Amino acid sequence: VPTQPPATLTPAPTPTDTPLPVDAPSTNMTATAAAALTPTSTPLPVASSGELVIEITEVLGVGQVDQEMVVIKNLGDTPAGMQDWTLSGPDGNVFTFPYVRLWGEGAVTVHTGIGVNGSPAEHYYCGRLQPLWSLGDVVTLKDAQGMVLATYTVGQ
Repeated sequence: VPTQPPATLTPAPTPTDTPLPVDAPSTNMTATAAAALTPTSTPLPVASSGELVIEITEVLGVGQVDQEMVVIKNLGDTPAGMQDWTLSGPDGNVFTFPYVRLWGEGAVTVHTGIGVNGSPAEHYYCGRLQPLWSLGDVVTLKDAQGMVLATYTVGQ
C-alpha cells in the first residue's frame, strides 16, 4: 500500500477593506456611470466662497429657446455641492439646482428649453417654452444661503 505524504494546511487569507480610487467623472461619461461614482446620500458640503472659483462663462443662443444655455465653470480645484443653488435673471425667473456635484475644473450647462436633467451628464433644463435671456440681462448665480457667487451680463 503506497503511503501519502502528510497534508500541509494553508491558512485562509484574512479579508481586508481596500479602498478603490475614484476620479472625477469625465465629461464623456454617461449620467448613469457618473451617478455610480457620486454618492447621492451624502451631499458634498459647499466650500466657502473664498475657496471656490465659480464663474458664469457664457450665455449662448440668446433669444432661441432651443439653443439658449448658460455655462457655469468651477475654475478652482475644490468640488462644490450645488444643491439649492439658484440661477436667476431680471424677470424673476429662477432655476434651482437639484443635487449636483461641480467638480474642480468642471462645468455645468443650464438649458432654457425642455430636457432631462443629467442627460447628457452635467446638463440641466429649465423646462421653458420661451427664451429667458435678452442682451444686457444680468444672470446671477447664488449659493443655497443666497450669497452671490457669480454674475454675467448677456452680450458682453
